[in-house]
Amino acid sequence: MIQVQLLWEAGRRKEAVLEARQQLVANPGSWAHAQDYARLVFDLPLEGDVWAPSLKPPEKAGHVSAISPSSL
Repeated sequence: MIQVQLLWEAGRRKEAVLEARQQLVANPGSWAHAQDYARLVFDLPLEGDVWAPSLKPPEKAGHVSAISPSSL
């Protein structure tokens, strides 16, 4: 696990995540390896467009401030 930390601190983030994954696969029962891998994956900065073309959020249709009983 120290190698993972050293890679991360050196700015070699992808290599750190891959090493953490290898350690987890080699020791699937290790809670520490699972936590380390999960932490690194969620801390990894996103690259490119977050939204895939098929997952674009819908256009906002306006804001509803209140719903009156008569509109239901």
